[in-house]
Amino acid sequence: MIADRVAEELDAEPEKNHPKYGDVDRTLRSKFAEAALRKAVAERVDITDARDDDEAGGKLQLLKALREGTMRTELRFSFMQLDTFSDADLQRVSESLPITLRSLIADFTNCSQLADVAALGAGLEKLQALTSLVIGALSWHSF
Repeated sequence: MIADRVAEELDAEPEKNHPKYGDVDRTLRSKFAEAALRKAVAERVDITDARDDDEAGGKLQLLKALREGTMRTELRFSFMQLDTFSDADLQRVSESLPITLRSLIADFTNCSQLADVAALGAGLEKLQALTSLVIGALSWHSF
């Protein structure tokens, strides 16, 4: 069933404002944000939310897309060996996790700008449905 239509009705004119289209749109944006996040952080692209319409065109707003993907229950991130991934990045990603998550897999191995994963806690505490959490091998070096 697509947009509350059975197979026989799929050739009919589509409803322009069906709520399921919004769900699909937010889910797809969230999946693309998940896929693009590592490259954006690596290239130091601004992924934060726009404060107003003037900023909206100049930012990727990946965190907003991630946060609004509330139909999603699983996310997987790898920031492994990403020298540009910092504590501030971790906090922003953590605060942008969709509240519907049941499973989160994240790898921060050898992120030299990351002091620890304490910032992850703030985002995790709001995930009431979370039943599976895997954090990749962590390696930090103190000099």
